[in-house]
Amino acid sequence: MTNRNVQPKLSPADGAREEAERAASFHRRVAAAGIDLDHVPEDMDEFRYRLARLITMYVNEWHGCPQRLCRRNEGCMAPENRCSNVQYEPLTPETWEPVRVEVRRLLDEMIADGRLVID
Repeated sequence: MTNRNVQPKLSPADGAREEAERAASFHRRVAAAGIDLDHVPEDMDEFRYRLARLITMYVNEWHGCPQRLCRRNEGCMAPENRCSNVQYEPLTPETWEPVRVEVRRLLDEMIADGRLVID
């Protein structure tokens, strides 16, 4: 019996093309949202809010959305800073801890390989 939920493995060329399309979509939607990726907000709350919105836009859980802005841009724009298509669990210290560790690991990895620069 074949598992239909398993995606076929992409060739390196297909994987690179898919990643390039994903990056182009993300950057197009960021520009449409009026977010300047080169500007770092001075206010920590504004920085956190923007980072959360960018993460949501990058994850892009968009599969047809009730938000007009997302439909128009064919991708998650996170206009309310949360994707309307995702059912969020209540955040508790127990559910946050593993996520916090994973986010920190990914941020450290991005800093190490130069994808994220912090001045």
